[in-house]
Amino acid sequence: MKKILIYAAPFSYGPTGKALSLASHLKDYYDIDFAGYDTSWELIALDSMSISKKSQPILLDNLDDKTLLNYSLIISCSDLTLALRAKSLNIKSVMFDSVFWWRSPKVEDICLLDAYIVQDFLGVDQAIDALGNKPYNLHKVGAVFRKNIIQIEKVPAPTNRILINYGGIESPYIQVPKNSKYPFIITDILSPLFKEKSDFEFVVTGKHHIMKALADEYHNYYNVRFETLEHNAFLSCIGSSDLVITTPGIETFYEAVYFGKYSVLLLPHNSTQYLQLLALIDAGIESSVCHYNYYGENYTYKRHIDESEEVKAVIDDFNYLFSSPQSLNEYRENLYNLIQKRLTEIDIYETNKQKYLTKIGTDGGQSTVKIIGQLIDI
Repeated sequence: MKKILIYAAPFSYGPTGKALSLASHLKDYYDIDFAGYDTSWELIALDSMSISKKSQPILLDNLDDKTLLNYSLIISCSDLTLALRAKSLNIKSVMFDSVFWWRSPKVEDICLLDAYIVQDFLGVDQAIDALGNKPYNLHKVGAVFRKNIIQIEKVPAPTNRILINYGGIESPYIQVPKNSKYPFIITDILSPLFKEKSDFEFVVTGKHHIMKALADEYHNYYNVRFETLEHNAFLSCIGSSDLVITTPGIETFYEAVYFGKYSVLLLPHNSTQYLQLLALIDAGIESSVCHYNYYGENYTYKRHIDESEEVKAVIDDFNYLFSSPQSLNEYRENLYNLIQKRLTEIDIYETNKQKYLTKIGTDGGQSTVKIIGQLIDI
């Protein structure tokens, strides 16, 4: 079998979940190895063997040119630099981009690659139109899910269950708790629910060291578990939950909608989440009370500046909201009302979520296999 290396950029768990989902579709046709760093490495190391017993996880630091040349094709999830580097070595190279509408890559960079695959989201069509003439190697696909997702049982948990998901949360620009206390503050806001809804089991998921710290802090709650789950187990947890409360990243949002689970999107924690949530609100897919902008005009965000500054602006908004007692109380009340409503009834936002996923399609994995096959099986 020909060998493919899939690299996941260390921006929370989104690129890694996408890499693992893509691999689940490709593993029957090719030998798959993974590369990652920091946050992405944690999930790859935990989950890569579920794709194939032969899969080799490789740290980014060990990804020299000699190693890259062992592969017939490189797929880079959310790191254009690595995709271009592989192509410079005359290796077939594919960029998989879930935030194309945000990244705004140069046409000349897109054209250098063998394929540039874009997962659909609000604003993607406009971003493609803005390029002018669409590059021949640019492909838009529907949402990508794990190949076996339909086989994951949707049976209820032994007790009522609420999933609270923070994802990987860290990136090169965010280190918890060094420059962000987001998961600790949000958990503090949600913690009264642990007693108020003692008939529910709460599963809180995220990066290992953060979950360990939270578990130590909330060890007296018998109905709360803090865990770092491999991807299949995480999908099973979504499928068996009554409600998913999650940061507004694309991947968990799509997965919850796929399973038909009601969800509540938390405040954004990075630059892409900030804009993703705004897009969902503007499209009538989520309530405006979930975003900073609902709570006043003092929340600022600037596009097309240095990415680290974009992320800092979002963290500053988060800190500003939680330093304002009035805004904090208003957000807490709105969040609780939304949680209670979605535990008991469907609303227009949940209906619109289902309509949106149906519109963009759920066959992104299958479409990607066809694109890769056309490149590598020549």
